[in-house]
Amino acid sequence: MVGCAPITVKKIERDERRPSVEMADLIAVHLKIPEEERSKFIRRARGEYIPHLQAPDQLASSDGETPKAPTEDERADRGQILGRLSPLPDQKLFGVEEKIAKLMPLLLATDRPWIVALDGLGGIGKTTLAHAMINRLIDLDDFDDFGWVSAKQQEFSGRGIRRIPTEIPALDGDALLTALLEQLANGPYPTENYLAKRTALKEVLEQKRCLIVIDNLETVVDHESLLPLLRQLTGPSKFLLTTRVSLNYVGDVLCESLSELAWPDAIALLKHEANVQQLPQLQTANDSILREIYQTAGGNPLALKMVIGQTRFLPISQVLSSLRLAQTKQTDQLYHYIYREAWEMLDENARKLFVSLPIVPNGTFEQLRLASQLPAFDLQSALSDLIDLSLVEIGPGEPGPRYKLHRLTETFLMHEVIKWQADESDINQEGSFFKDQIGVMVDHWQNKQEITNVDVEHLDQEKEGILKAIHLALSIPESWEASKGLILALTRYMERRGHWREWENTLEIAVNMARFVNDEAGEIRMLGLLGRILIRQNKTDEVIQNYRKVIRLARTTKNEVEEARACSNLGYTLIDKEQFWRSEVMACHAIDIFTKLDNQHGLAHTNNHLGWLFVKKKEWEKAETYLQVACEIWQKMEDLSGLQSGIGNLGILYNEMSLPKKAIPILEKQLEISNSLGDQTALAIAYLNLSVSYEKLSELHKALDYAERAERLFKTQNNLQSLFSSWENIGKINMQSGELEIAHHYFESALSGFLSLDNKDAQARVESHLLRLYLKQDKWANASEKADALRSLSQKHAHINKNQLVVTTLADFDFANQNRLNR
Repeated sequence: MVGCAPITVKKIERDERRPSVEMADLIAVHLKIPEEERSKFIRRARGEYIPHLQAPDQLASSDGETPKAPTEDERADRGQILGRLSPLPDQKLFGVEEKIAKLMPLLLATDRPWIVALDGLGGIGKTTLAHAMINRLIDLDDFDDFGWVSAKQQEFSGRGIRRIPTEIPALDGDALLTALLEQLANGPYPTENYLAKRTALKEVLEQKRCLIVIDNLETVVDHESLLPLLRQLTGPSKFLLTTRVSLNYVGDVLCESLSELAWPDAIALLKHEANVQQLPQLQTANDSILREIYQTAGGNPLALKMVIGQTRFLPISQVLSSLRLAQTKQTDQLYHYIYREAWEMLDENARKLFVSLPIVPNGTFEQLRLASQLPAFDLQSALSDLIDLSLVEIGPGEPGPRYKLHRLTETFLMHEVIKWQADESDINQEGSFFKDQIGVMVDHWQNKQEITNVDVEHLDQEKEGILKAIHLALSIPESWEASKGLILALTRYMERRGHWREWENTLEIAVNMARFVNDEAGEIRMLGLLGRILIRQNKTDEVIQNYRKVIRLARTTKNEVEEARACSNLGYTLIDKEQFWRSEVMACHAIDIFTKLDNQHGLAHTNNHLGWLFVKKKEWEKAETYLQVACEIWQKMEDLSGLQSGIGNLGILYNEMSLPKKAIPILEKQLEISNSLGDQTALAIAYLNLSVSYEKLSELHKALDYAERAERLFKTQNNLQSLFSSWENIGKINMQSGELEIAHHYFESALSGFLSLDNKDAQARVESHLLRLYLKQDKWANASEKADALRSLSQKHAHINKNQLVVTTLADFDFANQNRLNR
């Protein structure tokens, strides 16, 4: 093209050499540069061009006059300004509007702050946010010009870390002055003397109000060397810095920390990019898959974009696995790009604290001290270092602030630093320390009085940390006894507060660890607890299978207490299967064992189970007797947890007997106990049963209020059976109130739910309600169809044919339909 070797052209493109005058002239001719611009082009290509301006000694105002504002012709145009910014891909931004709304007034103000800093982890979006604000400010008249200087030495793309070609090895004051004079000066400026350049730039920034971005000002050395210079250059111009190191310690710099995207913004980003890039895996991904992506990558936009890019050619599960375990070059370099420099900057105490943070998610200062084994003064200093490097987030809490890691930061620590899944022989210093501190934290939680006493308010605050300690300890055989003790202590709280899915997962892991260490008694105990959680979630088939395992193991080890517990709970579960005879046999066997052992706790529970059995069989007298026996035992033992269950079942019994006035005071007593225990599940069930009582009394306003309270609580749990029952009840109340469309919506939702649970009895009830609703609406086609469905269900399941609601509803339909036909 220009008569030189290709290797020479490549060196010129890489800025490793400049073209000769002859070569630059040939390039100008080839590019068809106009004659009047050719001289300027050649000098710029050879690095010799200096913009035409006043001489530097003329820039200072010698007569004391106020510098003149630039004319319209002297203002930089939009194209010039955007050409100075670091190039970014065309993209839609998420989660930035709140930050922009907060920062724009500060930048537009004609007084302090003169310097604003955006700090945060690598990839969190600092440069993008600065870019977005410049784009908006260009269209306003508040700034005459904009400068952009980048100190970035490397960047991360989907293929890994890339060095950025630059002639500046590191940004210093002299390089900054030169770069800004080249961008902002309207004439010649000094190129050698530092003081002269500073004076020249100061005059430029006084003549026209500028906003200057210094991007990626990363090290403490950068800050300490450049901040004094920036202070001399401010007013009326301002500086916007982006940095991984917080400047909160600098009094005259306003700092704004960027955190990861919240769940809604992260999901909006994933869905948007999936559609723009036409990525089928992400386009069809359901919420559980999207949540798994968020839980793995967190809200770090850089990590999310890497996941998005890799789903083009890999399954999502493989992409997330690689991200969790740093299994590929790209993920390894992602962690290196975001974290490695920060890790290298930490001293020994800060590293100890950093490594211990995964054990105490959302921890207090005192919990961090315990986990890191650092004295308070050293901990304070180490914590300050981590906060300055944006490695720790601070949130509100009691008592005092709480400290936690970004999701991706924890993944980096666990797999890049601690190497948690490494073989025992490969464990490093950090891994060994981390393992020891898990034991420290498990012992700490096990000995906490608040856990023993089930202090609900305290445990609500600390649940995340306790569960994390348990899960980590369950991967260490040596910690099994301590973690088992903590599980036994915590299980009542987890059941009462409705944390069933989490606890089921924990107990399954515990069962496997008990088997691994050959602790048969521990395995039986964990299986027993697991069965109770499965009962809460109405997982009937899994409950039956679970308790059969317990019975076999208990008999093998001659553990009569656990055998009786399992028989009692299995009998209770068989009621849902309407295997009433088997249920009674199992319960009576449990009664025999508990009586022999004089186990009052077991006797109370089993009498309660037998009472419920006879409620379902509609043998009211037997049901009342067994339930009263259970309540009397619990009262003598002062066991409020058991008592609330017994009196709750008595309330249901009296509702079933159409004695709502007798049920209400008993259910109100259950409410009182449940509130005192913080048992959200029992509280919701009491609300639902009170709703039934008031519905029977036709006090529909109270009935609806209690049903809606129950619905709100059930939605926070995994108690689908009860949630659908609350919908059924809300439908019935609305039907009685004449709100037929609302009633129809709730009945259809309840029916769909019960069908998903394969609950034929509940299905028949709701089908009956819908049939009555259609009769009220004179929708005879719908009513006939529903009547046919109900008869078909009754024919397939004999016991439904004996259901009084079904029988009377079908009879009412036949009578009304006959009258209609006779008219």
